[in-house]
Amino acid sequence: MLIPRILTALALLAVLIPIVAIGPPWLWGLASLLMLGIAYSEWARLVSRSHPGPVEWFALLLGGSALIALAPTGDLAQPLVIAVCFLSLLFWLIEGPKRLRRHRAASGGRALAAALLIACWFALYDLRGQGAVVLVSAMAIVWIADIAAYFVGRGIGRHKLAPSISPGKSWEGAFAGMAAVALAGLATVPFEAMSSALPSRLVGTVGWMGAAL
Repeated sequence: MLIPRILTALALLAVLIPIVAIGPPWLWGLASLLMLGIAYSEWARLVSRSHPGPVEWFALLLGGSALIALAPTGDLAQPLVIAVCFLSLLFWLIEGPKRLRRHRAASGGRALAAALLIACWFALYDLRGQGAVVLVSAMAIVWIADIAAYFVGRGIGRHKLAPSISPGKSWEGAFAGMAAVALAGLATVPFEAMSSALPSRLVGTVGWMGAAL
């Protein structure tokens, strides 16, 4: 499983890094919209055993393209972004632990999948509007956590996190992912080029200990 993961990651980076680094924000908006559309297709297949139909794809692309056309530089209306992301955050903070305790993904289906992925797209497009460094630093949080959790979980993971949802995940991997993100994030703070990234912003707002937490 490791080699296919690495090859897939390298292929995606070869495509995405130029789009993020030198492409205009609207190009990233379209690329990320397409990626999340594919994610929705897979999610829909898992919860309903069928892929989205043409109407769902059309609605997704039309809605996303309209927002990109209205805000081609990624400067979406901040009250809208804050509302969408805050509601998504509430869901993960409240429902995430509930579903882990029940050891099942529970209900929600395609509508929930669409809502959460739309919120994710809002965040990704808005972050690109703030700058390539801001966007990449936010995505790096996920990459670093995933890599650390994968290797530590495979190496010493003994206590399953949610066996009926994702049998390969362990508590040891989860804690390793959190620790790796904190260490890597704080290590970037002294660099001027990373001053706009999330870790630097957190340190400037809540201090080193608050940022680590």
